[in-house]
Amino acid sequence: MRSTGFPTSVLALAGLLLLGGPLSAQQGRITGRVLDAKTALPIASAQVFLEDQSVGTLSSIDGRYVLRDVPVGVQTVIVQMIGYGQKTITGVEVTDGGVGALDSSLEGSAVDIAGITVAATVESGSTSALLYERRSEAVVVDAIGS
Repeated sequence: MRSTGFPTSVLALAGLLLLGGPLSAQQGRITGRVLDAKTALPIASAQVFLEDQSVGTLSSIDGRYVLRDVPVGVQTVIVQMIGYGQKTITGVEVTDGGVGALDSSLEGSAVDIAGITVAATVESGSTSALLYERRSEAVVVDAIGS
């Protein structure tokens, strides 16, 4: 009697597929809005990311964001935007397939930057330079085309 091995291999493959589900990475999502603490207006393009920076996103024009593929467990979320202080939120619980809501408000803060120096040179041979010179003189002399 000859055995093809077909039923045994099909059963083995089905068993591996069924066992593979729980072994896959468990993940959830965090959604919310980023608002200005003083005005309660949404903040667009705020950076929202996990402390380990494995997952991150930017808030939309209405301040909403979705962090996808967040590992299950307790996470620390950081929210920041230029012109605002950084906010760190600890103890955010993420469940497998769950969606956690996390709204955040940021306080405005001054940003110190170094001084800016602007330098320019006047072009003396162009038509516009000659027209400017002509307008600023007391006696009009036609210097164009000479």
